[in-house]
Parts: sequence; structure tokens; C-alpha cells
Amino acid sequence: MKLVSLSSRALMAIVIFFSIGISSCDLDKFYTSLDEFNLNTDLFKVLLLLQFEDANGESGRVIDEVKLTISGPNSDLIYTAEGKQNFEVKNGMVQLSIPRREIMDTNQVLELRIVAEAENYLPEVRSILFLPNQRKHERIALFNLNDLPSGGSKANEEFPVTPAGPMRDIIITTPRENGKSEKVTVNVRAGTRLINEQGEVVAGTIKVNVYHFDNRSLESREAFPGGLTSYSVLDDNGNEIGPLHFVSAGYFTFDLSRAGAKIASFSKPIDVSMCLNPETNNIMTGKKIQPGDVIPLWRRDSETGVWRRQGNALLTLNEEGQIAANFQVTSPSFWTLAYFFPSNCKPGTPTSFNLQSLPEDIKEEENGILSLPMQILDVATGELIGPRQIIQLEDQKQISLFGIPDSRALRFQLLSSTPTINCQGSSGSSIVFDQQFSADCESNIDLDLSNLSLGDLQISNFEVFGICSSSSSQVRIYPPINLFFRPSGCSERFEWLGSGDKGEFETASLQPGLAYDFQAILGGETFSVQNVVIDSSEERDLGFAKIIISIVDGKLKVLIADVTLPDQYCEQLTG
Repeated sequence: MKLVSLSSRALMAIVIFFSIGISSCDLDKFYTSLDEFNLNTDLFKVLLLLQFEDANGESGRVIDEVKLTISGPNSDLIYTAEGKQNFEVKNGMVQLSIPRREIMDTNQVLELRIVAEAENYLPEVRSILFLPNQRKHERIALFNLNDLPSGGSKANEEFPVTPAGPMRDIIITTPRENGKSEKVTVNVRAGTRLINEQGEVVAGTIKVNVYHFDNRSLESREAFPGGLTSYSVLDDNGNEIGPLHFVSAGYFTFDLSRAGAKIASFSKPIDVSMCLNPETNNIMTGKKIQPGDVIPLWRRDSETGVWRRQGNALLTLNEEGQIAANFQVTSPSFWTLAYFFPSNCKPGTPTSFNLQSLPEDIKEEENGILSLPMQILDVATGELIGPRQIIQLEDQKQISLFGIPDSRALRFQLLSSTPTINCQGSSGSSIVFDQQFSADCESNIDLDLSNLSLGDLQISNFEVFGICSSSSSQVRIYPPINLFFRPSGCSERFEWLGSGDKGEFETASLQPGLAYDFQAILGGETFSVQNVVIDSSEERDLGFAKIIISIVDGKLKVLIADVTLPDQYCEQLTG
């Protein structure tokens, strides 16, 4: 991949997006629709980076054609970083921002509902909660129906039905492939009438697709529909019981259709048998699952993404000697067998962690953003509570998380920011901070970070120098940036490196002497450059400008220089 050359539209994006010198008080005056780009980066604050990726980590596939729909209580406040409400995903990523004039209270909880759809992928519905002083980097893994990840398998079959239903039992079993030890069997009994979305009985050739995912695979767990922490969950009677964190024993989805028209329901329930991983934790007993245990059954609404409990399933030994659950389902949908860690707190109630005694050598620079990779573990079971995530702080004082189980012994862990990256995009980090805690609603937990060391941090700097041709003056611009990297020669997949509002951020992920490819999202455009060796200085001609990448006083510096700015923008850019 070479550094992309810029069209005139892209150059216009750089010029307008990298603007400075206009105060946010002038929003109404300067927020224009000039080529769909806003005139001032200070008008919008990037709060959320969504990165869509193929759940099959070995494929390195970037999901580009994602249809993204955003709704929820605060969706009217959300824009892209360039000031649009048309949320176009480019190179698998989109930056979500909020106008700075709307940010009144740093404790205001913002809630969004994200619906992501892509051809040949299972759709994903996810709720996201965040605060306006805390950035989030949310990775959303989608299942490619033609290339399932480790832990996934599928069965696709066709069978005839009459108006009275199939003439014989139709039994569909997923194969044990992709390293799977478990399977699911779906049995449509003879005489089960199939009903479409219009309430009509269907006859003819029926196509059925069954997809099963075990809980042995990290990929399967991380791509659990909606995320393992759910903020909106219903009990058997339809009462709200969220938020909670699922401990899934596996999940499956199945759909039926005739000539492309979906089957919505059945005249009687469908029988299902699902083999389970014997290493699954039964958090009710504190032991591994065994025959005689019961496990909650859940159904996911395909439109809202809300899970609703459907009673319990009894665990038995099947004819192969495996632990299995036998139960009935009433409609095509996502289904899971899962224990759960409940929270008695309201969905928008955060658990706050106060960062105390942060060492001087890892405090952010004046214009920087401190990035902390972290995770929460349950002490008794070792279960990961929610995903591993990167929290970016502007004030260095507090991390706020949502959906944390209350009244349980948990561990707060910070991870090394020097992951080992390989060409499949997987990474591993060591634990550099570990503190046990027990959270209650609206808890404030003090973390003593005096002995924390995140390695050799590099303050990374990104700047643009433009030239006003009429006056021969230079304009120095600090654009908002999200920067990604990978070792040179790898697949499509890039790993997130860092971001900053004013040109700088901290990272320790780049190893001296190694070559990397970089990718940046700027002004709605994506720029990439290959084979940059850290500890060297390199200058390249881009045609419209030049790029200089170097290490100076321990800082990684990326400079785009000699961008010729149209005269009509120079006065606005220089203030």
C-alpha cells in the first residue's frame, strides 16, 4: 500500500478540516456546508472511534462497506469528525464527535444505539455509554457468514414443507469444524406450520441457515452479539433487569426463508440440543458446569438488540457423553445459554476509578491525551467483565465505566502499552497494575498508581505546515488525529496507536529499528504510508506536499509540509 495521492476534494478536506483561529463561539457563523466539511476543528470534539473488523482475526480483512445507523437518546448530538451526520465508514473506521458548545457537564452520560450492517455479515446492534471528557475506542467484530472464525460453524440446508408443515422431522446439525468441540442440533418436527412476517402459512422449498459459536474461542467471546455487557435486558415477564454481564456457554442463530421471504414464527416450538464446553463457569455454584445444573436461556430481539430471558435449560449428558442442554425456541433469532453477573445500578450509573499518584514520567504533555489499556476481571471465576478497552483521558484524574457488577470481588488491571503485534493483527500485553475492589452503585474507587510503569513512552506529534501563496507565510496546524499502525509486510489489519486533539499523544508501541506501516484518519480522508523504520528520519514527496517522519528527543514526529493553501482560506486559517 502506498501513500494515497489526494484528489482536489481530498486536498480541500485537508485545508478546511485543519483550520484554526476561529473560536467555538463563532459556530453559527462558520459551520457551513462547503463541500460537506466544517471550517474549524475546534467546533467538534472526537469522543468515540468505532472500528469494524472481521471476527476472523486470521483474515486481516477490513470491513469497508458498513451501513451504520445511529439512534438513541443523544443521537441528535452526534456528528462525524468533519461535521456530518451521514456516518460513512472508511477503511473500517468512523470517528464520532459532538459539537463543543453542547458539552455542558462532564458527568453527563451519553447513550447511543449502533446498528451495523454489511453484506455477507451478521448484523450487529450495540448500545454504547460514554462521558464527554473520556474518549472511547470501540472495536466491533462482525461475523462473515462465508468465513467463520475459530469457534464458529454453520449448516445450510433446504427442505420441502406443505401448508401443514414438513411431512417428517427435519434435523439440522452444525459440523465440528474450525477447531470446535461443540455443536447445536435444530429439529423442526413434522407438522410444524411455518408462518411469514405477514402472518401467512408458508408452503414450498424452505432454506434454513444455522450458525453456532462456542465459548472456547476468544474471537467468539469478543464478538458476542451486542457485547457481553448489556445495558438493556428483560426478564421472563418483560421487566427491565439490566445492566448485566453475560457468561455465555455459547450462542447460535438460525433463520428460515422461502424465496427470500423470512419465516417469522412457528405453530409450535422448535426442539434444540446444544453441546456445551465443560470448562464453562457456573457462577451460581462457583464450579464448572455439570449434569443436573440449570442455565438461563436468552433470546435476542433482532431489531432492538435487547436480550430477554426465556426460562432455564437443564444440563444432561448426551449420547456422546458430552454436557448438553435441551430446550425449545419459539422463533428464528439469536439465542444463548448464559449465566450472568447482575448489577443493581441504573444503566447510566458509572463506577469511577480515581487515578492517584500517577508517576511524573508518564503524565500527559500539555497538548496530549493519556491512553490506558485496561480490563476488569472477576476474582472468583477469572471471567473478563466486558471487553479489554483503551480509555483516553484529558484530565488524568478519573476513569468511569458502566455496567460493572456490584457487590462482587473484582480486579482492575492496566495493561502494558507495548503490545506484541504480529501479521495477523493479534496482540498480547502484560499486566502492569492490578488492584482488587468491590463496587457498589456510584462507587468512587482510589487507585494508587505511584509504582506504575508503562514502558518507554514516546510523545508522538503530528503537524501540518501550509503555505499561503499570496503572503508566502506558513500556517502551523494541529489536526485531530487517529493513528493506526502495523508491522510492514502484514495483512490489511491495522492496530490502533493513539489519538490527540492538538497534535500529540503518548505511545510505547513502536519498537526502535523495526519498520511499520501507518494509517491516519484526517478530515474524513484516510492516508497511509509504508515501511517507516523507527529511529530513522525520512522525507517523501507526496506531490502536493512532502511528509517527514523522524524521532527527535524521543518523540515520533510526523510532519506534512508545504501544503499550498487556497488564498480564500488563508485569512480564516491564520485568524
